[in-house]
Amino acid sequence: MSKQRAEILKIVLDSNRHLSAEEIFMQCKKRGIDISIATVYRNLGILVHRGTLRKLSILGEPDRFDKTVTRHEHIFCDCCNEVQDIYVNDLKELLENKVGITLNSYDLCMRYTCPECRKQEETA
Repeated sequence: MSKQRAEILKIVLDSNRHLSAEEIFMQCKKRGIDISIATVYRNLGILVHRGTLRKLSILGEPDRFDKTVTRHEHIFCDCCNEVQDIYVNDLKELLENKVGITLNSYDLCMRYTCPECRKQEETA
């Protein structure tokens, strides 16, 4: 693995958030890594293709990258745009039974207002 790819992966693995390529690029710059945004995108694509990272495509938002590649879902805060992992047991099977088909995969976009944003809305 190239040094740049290893640094990109380390940034994602060390984060407790789902970072965008731009955020990863900025973290590289803060760490003194000489890298272009195109190199960040290219290496993220390779890491996703290899199954090391998971890419989250969010309508109207930049793609985010997830270090957890095992099956789980995400919820998106409409106010602060933060992404949270959630685990719903047997969701694939539930959807298959409800719809009556076998799913190869699925993308489910669940939106909400996170507790911090809700608190700010209530005090405003």
